[in-house]
Amino acid sequence: MGFLMAALKRCSKCKQEKPRGEFNKHAGRSDGLQSRCQGCGAADGRECYQNNREAYLEARRKRHYRRKYDISLADYDAQCDAQGGQCATCRSRDPMGSTPEAAFAVDHCHASGLNRGLLCMSCNRHLGLLEKRDHLWGPWLAYVINPPALPCLNKSTRGQETP
Repeated sequence: MGFLMAALKRCSKCKQEKPRGEFNKHAGRSDGLQSRCQGCGAADGRECYQNNREAYLEARRKRHYRRKYDISLADYDAQCDAQGGQCATCRSRDPMGSTPEAAFAVDHCHASGLNRGLLCMSCNRHLGLLEKRDHLWGPWLAYVINPPALPCLNKSTRGQETP
């Protein structure tokens, strides 16, 4: 009976006794487990997300731009303002994303790693395909030759030229 009791733990939220396997690990606790079961922890997480959705989305955008392009959200916004809130090649004001949070794509040169500017999703796809085939023409050629990127988009790679 003592072995069975040690295999169970009471959730501090729902007050049910559950197998220890239904609790996530927590190194700072004496038993090595969180006080709430996984179900209660997930429910609290969903509620917190719903109550703070805008803050979560903003934090996710910040992490995305920092991790993928090494720029801050302020740098992105400054570039968007400098481009007049439009695509650098077709001048569309619609980023053409599938979500309400859609934003312009940060275009970058894969060879040098330099960020070149902001493009709508359609132009970003077209540029990628044309660039791979060395068939740049029209607005895409002009864009690649003279990208509109502000210095803030290339902090860690200043002084390099785009190919």
